[in-house]
Amino acid sequence: MLKVRARVVLLVAAIALIGAQAAPGAVPGWVRAKLREAQAAVSVSRACEPGAEVSLVLPKGQAARLDCSHLGCGATEMLVWPTERAMDLYCVWDDGRVSKNSRPWAEAGTVWIPRPVIVLRLNWEAREDAVTLRVVAETAEDKIREAQEEHLRRREERRRNANVITIDERLLGFVRLWSAIKYNFAFFDQVPGLDWDGVLEEYLPRVREEQTTEQYYLVLQECTARLRDGHTSVICPTALRDVDMPPLLVRPVEGKAVVVGVGKAEEVLRAGLEAGLEITHVDGRSVGEVLDESMYPYISASTQQGRDRAAYCRLLEGPQGSKVTIRLRGLDGSMREVSLVRESDLSAMPWLPSRRPVVEYRDLSDGIAYVALNSFESEDVVSEFDAVFDKLRQARGMVIDVRENAGGSTGNAARIIGRLTDKPLPLSAWRTRDHLPAFRAWGMTEAWYQAAHDFVRPRGERPFLGPVVVLTGAGTVSAAEDFLIPLHASGRATLVGERTAGTTGQPLYIELPKGLRARICTKWDTYPDGREFVGVGVIPDVEVHPTQEDIAAGRDAVLEKGHEVLRARLQD
Repeated sequence: MLKVRARVVLLVAAIALIGAQAAPGAVPGWVRAKLREAQAAVSVSRACEPGAEVSLVLPKGQAARLDCSHLGCGATEMLVWPTERAMDLYCVWDDGRVSKNSRPWAEAGTVWIPRPVIVLRLNWEAREDAVTLRVVAETAEDKIREAQEEHLRRREERRRNANVITIDERLLGFVRLWSAIKYNFAFFDQVPGLDWDGVLEEYLPRVREEQTTEQYYLVLQECTARLRDGHTSVICPTALRDVDMPPLLVRPVEGKAVVVGVGKAEEVLRAGLEAGLEITHVDGRSVGEVLDESMYPYISASTQQGRDRAAYCRLLEGPQGSKVTIRLRGLDGSMREVSLVRESDLSAMPWLPSRRPVVEYRDLSDGIAYVALNSFESEDVVSEFDAVFDKLRQARGMVIDVRENAGGSTGNAARIIGRLTDKPLPLSAWRTRDHLPAFRAWGMTEAWYQAAHDFVRPRGERPFLGPVVVLTGAGTVSAAEDFLIPLHASGRATLVGERTAGTTGQPLYIELPKGLRARICTKWDTYPDGREFVGVGVIPDVEVHPTQEDIAAGRDAVLEKGHEVLRARLQD
């Protein structure tokens, strides 16, 4: 964390909505998990009075708790936690909200948030083993306006500086990325037509060309997208890509770009947009043209269904605050055109992962229970599943929905499987490259390390042993696919829906210049019997493809079919 000495001034304005915020009772699981880590690291507590300076020294890895109850703004406590990568800030509010922000060590500046109530001024000096902090909290309106203006000025300054990248930085980053892929990437066999040595020669001239950091990112992302792997890509800091989109959710349905979610933003409601409309053109270009020229070349995906889902979601993306004109076709063939501002409203977009509960439970008819597992990112999914498990265990059958689960920890997935079985179930088989330089010198074929087979073990007493149907789709990714393999391979569950994204594995992360990062898939997973699902997708037992009519009618065709399949199994 503290390898170099650094003095940084950070003004956090309007900390009422720092970074990631959720409404009462709907705090995202990952925020709760991080907050618990910060609370466990607290070694010192101080009262925070308006305008008074708090000075303290934090040893490496420890956090400070600031009692904010005297500020009169609804905040109960603030946690300041210097981590390996950044200075993390958490604010807990009296209505249950939790706010989080993280600032890189070298990044001075301000964070401006729309609903200002606090200006928190942090001045820190980082050394090898500790951080010296000076904190002043203020609630005066003039201080808030000052912080907002400072935030905007510094954000633009950071953006300009971050977007300047030298030729040496560009070459260093590209060669580091190329070589890390050459010696660690697990799936070259799935792209037999790709000459990776030839890629080096092809892209070096492009990297040498003068360009901004954002342009450089796109070049690198285009390069990694050619590997056709969903766990191998380049990650760009959000500060460098000032893009946004209207609060509409677009998905591929019957080969068309169909609106499946409409945010409750005033502009969208005024335009009369509704689910089921097909988008045919974006800013005068056909959807096919936008996808082929502006989306597909930059999307890292292992399957076409995974590529389509990622591309269609970003179809309306563009510079933040700009207008996008879209042409739409209704079910009756009527055409219309609307212009919308590219400005997302988080509160109006319930489909966002941060807006969805980690676990959703409800009773269906015929004694069948429904539970959606929307993420395996945090251990919260296990604790919340356990909290409703007594109700689930009383059901005759269970529908588990992982269509919106983008993965996380396979360990969390396995712990849930453990409550659905009374015997061990085989996990995925996997292997990774075993690079032996002497073998290469002798001209021998590269070796592979084959992992010993592992199993999911039963967990807890009285598991649920009734019939299980799992709903799947292209949004079922990574650890969510790992969740399916033991259930499917053993016959414990029937899968209903669409093919999954077909991408999992262990990514290796590397640092690149200007805050860019890359991840490289190092692990090749298969079914226990060797069947491939990476690059294919987990294929459901009963395939169901929602139609445009289903979307317009608000009908969940996959859930209806899953319910039907489960009822039939209960009658057998």
